[in-house]
Amino acid sequence: MRIALPLLLAACASTYRNMPDPSAEMEDLRAAGATLPNERGRVAGAEVGGEAVELHFRETRADGEWLVVLLHGVLSDSRTWEYVIGDLGQDHSLLLLDLPGCGLSDRPHPSVAGPEGYSPTALARHVLCALRERLHADGARARRVALVGHSLGSMVILRMLGDAALREEFADVLLRVERVVLLSPVDFAVEKKHPMFMKILGLSGVKVTIADVTEILEESTAKAMRQGAVEPRRVPRLEAERMVEVLRDGPRRRAAQAMIRQAVPFTEDEVPDWPRIRELVADYARVDRPCLLLHGECDETFGVAVAYKLQAQLPDAWLHVLADAKHALPSEAPRRCAAEIRAFLAEDPRERVVDESFGRARTPVLVTQR
Repeated sequence: MRIALPLLLAACASTYRNMPDPSAEMEDLRAAGATLPNERGRVAGAEVGGEAVELHFRETRADGEWLVVLLHGVLSDSRTWEYVIGDLGQDHSLLLLDLPGCGLSDRPHPSVAGPEGYSPTALARHVLCALRERLHADGARARRVALVGHSLGSMVILRMLGDAALREEFADVLLRVERVVLLSPVDFAVEKKHPMFMKILGLSGVKVTIADVTEILEESTAKAMRQGAVEPRRVPRLEAERMVEVLRDGPRRRAAQAMIRQAVPFTEDEVPDWPRIRELVADYARVDRPCLLLHGECDETFGVAVAYKLQAQLPDAWLHVLADAKHALPSEAPRRCAAEIRAFLAEDPRERVVDESFGRARTPVLVTQR
């Protein structure tokens, strides 16, 4: 039986077209974030090919003593945080950065950046350069710094504090960092590549064009986004539109592919490079700041076991497992993320009251409802 092409395309695009608009709560948070006093601009990161890569930033101002630095994940940009900042930005200054290759930042071609130019370590160097400049611009206002990362952003933070060379080179910057919060964190010790990311690695410009014309690009992106949240209504179509925007844009797509390819060391035979991975994991011991891990109990991108492992390996870490949540915490539970970050900055972590029903007092774990 022959199916008319328009009917086929309509069926293919059903998930994307049926995605909701941002909820009233999300719109309120976005509106609140838009009213915050802020500065936008570009700041120099590390050099690539002899020239500094410029990162786009947005910094909001509040009267609190903390500067919270927010780092997004792959296939994204600083807009990941737009619902969180409407809440958290009311009492804390926030610095949002677009990582190299993302958003409005410079997008060096991976062939120019080199085989590790988009690795978490290289991205960490860019962020530290940018943060040094922004802290210097602060002048006499010596604010306490907290680092917050989602997904790949968590790997970048682990390298910022774990890599010995970076710790030495940027000792003046890291001296200001007092707290770390990792949302949906990713471990360097993975035994295989995620199927969804493998599909992205296989996308060429021609394939994207074909998928775009047939609306398969929108449909597959929408399905992937919906799988990142327990409640699909928490993932508006706007989030899928942004990912499609990245995949359509050659420089940003190639940068994202390089980030995926370089996130975890693999050999030429496409098996994990365990000696190198062990070195990266051993560097967790240097992450000597109080660290809060937030992970969705139902995360299917990187299961909650990853967070339990990281919590056990980091020197001073607390894990909060959010029931009925998946990977997209900044959009799925923005108020909860803001509340957890705010509470962690307000308390002495060593005096936290925790639920130890899961085991040892040395490794407290909280399982909480939204």
